[in-house]
Amino acid sequence: MILGSLLKKWKLWAIGTLVLALVAAVWQWRGELQEAARQAVIGEQLREDLREASRELQRAREERDRVERIAEERADRLDRLRQRERDLEQSLRALEESDDEVADWAERRLPGGVLDRLRGEPRADNDDED
Repeated sequence: MILGSLLKKWKLWAIGTLVLALVAAVWQWRGELQEAARQAVIGEQLREDLREASRELQRAREERDRVERIAEERADRLDRLRQRERDLEQSLRALEESDDEVADWAERRLPGGVLDRLRGEPRADNDDED
């Protein structure tokens, strides 16, 4: 009976020692556990920041693509306008070369008011410099 009682106490002491060792280990590692928890929160925050930056980058790329498309359209339009201007100049030169009356008319200087009107510019009444 004494031996059984000592054996039971020995088991209780062993269990108590293990529990105490476990509590001491957790107490000692609490700083590391808190740091690990803090790092996990920081990691999640960084992942969210990265997702937001990716979304912003995508929006910026879409805006850049839109601007590039507009620039290409305007460049194409400008090329067409320049070609049209060259065609008109060539057509006028050919007309001047083929028709003496047109050639004489082309050599005369037009009054400033007429030039402004042809250009689509309003002209002041007292502006007679041309």
